[in-house]
Amino acid sequence: MNNKGFAISTILYSLLLMGTLIIFLLISNFSFERNTTSEFVNNIKNELNGDVVQINSPIVNAVDDDNNISGYLLDVTGEVIYSEEKIKIVTSLNDNYVINIDTSIQSGSNINLLINTEVSNQEFKLIPDEDGIHYYIVPYENEALSFDIYDSSTANNTNIQLFTKNNTTNQKFRFVESGEEGVYYIESALGTCVDLTGASVANNSNIASYSCNKSGAQKWKFIKT
Repeated sequence: MNNKGFAISTILYSLLLMGTLIIFLLISNFSFERNTTSEFVNNIKNELNGDVVQINSPIVNAVDDDNNISGYLLDVTGEVIYSEEKIKIVTSLNDNYVINIDTSIQSGSNINLLINTEVSNQEFKLIPDEDGIHYYIVPYENEALSFDIYDSSTANNTNIQLFTKNNTTNQKFRFVESGEEGVYYIESALGTCVDLTGASVANNSNIASYSCNKSGAQKWKFIKT
């Protein structure tokens, strides 16, 4: 091979080597961008999934008659209720009457029925117990207080009052599906139910603990406010 042929071969070899290098760099860059994009997408997914868990974790569970989690607590519009949401508890006998804290939001105040008005005495939220089934029904403005069945008694017509939250059985309630969408029995961990005394729909009718009998006086609905 003469010098001219050798020079041409060298140039062609150099061009081939350079082309190979360029292709390699392009492939590497594409792979990096793809990995970076995938990582970015995965990060977004992880963040979104984290948000979903954060949103879903405080959903209030509902149970069936056998105390198995059977769904979520729904408000009157069919929306799920979260533990930190402000709610009102309505008697199924009359949508205009709700559970109310008599006089003031303080330990010892009685729980009764009152016509629905825009007062904080009628606003509650549900704080989950560790078992994921029971909840504390607390005033929205003061979760240091809770619905409390007096003296942990299972006797019929035992009064329900507001009392300092102390993690005792008589302050824990679960929401049992009644078979009607959005209507529930509020059953205590003592095995009794929240009951409208005498099924009397009137201002200041008492709310008490009573043997669960699936009557209209023990059916409750929830409004998110």
